[in-house]
Amino acid sequence: GYEYFLVNSIKPEFDIIVKQLHEAGITNDNIMGTCGEMTPAKELYDGIVFPGTTIGTKDFNNRYKARFGRFPNYASVITYDLALLMVKAYEENAVDGNLPETENILNYIRNLKSYNCNAIKCTMMRNGHINNPANLRKCVDSEYILVEE
Repeated sequence: GYEYFLVNSIKPEFDIIVKQLHEAGITNDNIMGTCGEMTPAKELYDGIVFPGTTIGTKDFNNRYKARFGRFPNYASVITYDLALLMVKAYEENAVDGNLPETENILNYIRNLKSYNCNAIKCTMMRNGHINNPANLRKCVDSEYILVEE
């Protein structure tokens, strides 16, 4: 009588649980997975929806794939953006080519509002956390497609 089954697991257990759900008559259209962004897409996952927090812009995803041979996962996008943010903070606060004071870097980051990044839209919260819009991805033909609806 359940509408969806949320599978909160990592590989290889994730594969085993999905196979067991299939044996019980549950189709992928009724499964949500929490490890999708960290798991290479494959036929077993077609139809499964995976929640996520970050997705790269098309330009970033294509550049990443050209360089590394695969599309980035959420950690790749966040890590790249954080590295760029730190470089920009240092460049904007350097004095006569010297390293800036730590407090100046912290103030720079704390005072950011929305800024351009590779994760579509980044907003800096007052507590220093970066807020990115949530998204859902569905595995279609062994690729993750952003769910727009």
